[in-house]
Amino acid sequence: MDKLLNSIREAEKKAKAIVEDSQKKGDKAVSDAMERAKQMVKRAESHAPSEIEARLEERKKGLAKAISQIGEEGKKELAKLAKSAQAGTDQAVALILKKFEEEVKNA
Repeated sequence: MDKLLNSIREAEKKAKAIVEDSQKKGDKAVSDAMERAKQMVKRAESHAPSEIEARLEERKKGLAKAISQIGEEGKKELAKLAKSAQAGTDQAVALILKKFEEEVKNA
């Protein structure tokens, strides 16, 4: 009976050792995974600002180009409107002069 109890105790010790060893290995795996995750976060944090800045700079350039293009198109449109207005003014002045000349002749 003592032999059986000793065998059971020995088996229990081995089982505990196996469980503790597995737990240590599991804890180590979890610890390693957490460390890798921390490193990934650090890398992401260090790269994120420069990546964001690059994207912002790209967007700024795009906006500047669009604004410039709108400005150029606006200038062209204003020039067309100015020419049209000048032509209309010239016609109006010519018509007024013609009417004035007719009135002078008829007077």
